[in-house]
Amino acid sequence: MPSGYNATTIQNHPSWTGDLADYSRVNPLLTDFDDPVFFLTYAQTALLRAEAAVRGWTSENPATLYAEGVRAAMKQLSLYDAGGRADISDAAINAYLAANPLSNDPNEALRQINEQYWVASFLDGIEAWANWRRSGYPILEPAPVDDPNPYPGNVTNGQIPRRLPYPVTEGVLNKANYEEALSRQGLRGDPSDMAVPVWWDRP
Repeated sequence: MPSGYNATTIQNHPSWTGDLADYSRVNPLLTDFDDPVFFLTYAQTALLRAEAAVRGWTSENPATLYAEGVRAAMKQLSLYDAGGRADISDAAINAYLAANPLSNDPNEALRQINEQYWVASFLDGIEAWANWRRSGYPILEPAPVDDPNPYPGNVTNGQIPRRLPYPVTEGVLNKANYEEALSRQGLRGDPSDMAVPVWWDRP
């Protein structure tokens, strides 16, 4: 599914084939009302530890932690369906890891780890967005703003948002600190500017 499009607006995209089944959608097994919600998983933890090891912050083995994180993310899918329809077999996981080992090049390894973190954070959009801003991975394409445009009037002018705006009440209830924060963050001209990175962001 092209970025910025959904099941209705995809019909306006040049790639439209006439059949919605030709486009990626979320598997219904993952969207039942009784499905679990994850706040912090072992997969995410193992991948963050792998990044720390690649950066030399720990003496752990990054390749081992990377493999553990990918395996845990794949195994986590089984929790969405007691009937086993979402399970990924050990053989399939082993084959994937054998075909996609962690690179010995630190820059490439950081890309791999953070792309897997993105996948491991599926359905947790805020966490995926936060880690994308922190790491710069995966390389994303902003949703289109030109016609045929599914989302006209885009407040970030076609860029992926880098922050959430402060609530309007903050400037009333906490004016001094609010003004100081806006000045420090480069937002004095437009406190609602969602394209200005937060301090830990990697623009």
